[in-house]
Amino acid sequence: RTFLPFALVFTLLVGGTVRMLYEGNISLLKNNELALLERSLLGLQKNLEVPQEHLLSLQQEQPIRSDLKASETSGLKSMENSFASLLNRNANYAQVRWIDQEGQERLRVEPIANERYGYHRVPDDALQNKINRYYVQETMTLENPLQLYISPIDLNVEHGEIERPFRPMLRMAAQLWDQEQPKGVIVI
Repeated sequence: RTFLPFALVFTLLVGGTVRMLYEGNISLLKNNELALLERSLLGLQKNLEVPQEHLLSLQQEQPIRSDLKASETSGLKSMENSFASLLNRNANYAQVRWIDQEGQERLRVEPIANERYGYHRVPDDALQNKINRYYVQETMTLENPLQLYISPIDLNVEHGEIERPFRPMLRMAAQLWDQEQPKGVIVI
């Protein structure tokens, strides 16, 4: 007769203790995960600072601005050199390009595959219209020239198809202006 009450009390004590330990561990795990998430976010923000500075710098570079004024006659050589210089100094960049207000790529510069230095300019007849790509549309809606658009990570699309082998891309873009007139976007 006395065994049943003792067993019940013992079970309640053990159950309560197990629950407290479980909740304590869950709370500790949550706190550790939040701290890891905060550190990861700070690391990501830190890693994005340099490309942001590069993009804002490209907007202001005189060679780029002068090519905007004379894009039909200049062949965009100064802009190409600026883009190439940026690529040569940043091995993680897959492309730098200028896309005009109609969404047409006007200049795209890419690193040469498997080489640390060097680039190639994509021929004019291989340039694509990107007006339907979300990152172009989103960037063109920015109201302040100093605002940047950072895309979600997705797979690179060339000529309307996902590129193979898969190349995950994070794009950073800004509008390009000339005397208060939008001239398209620069995308890294």
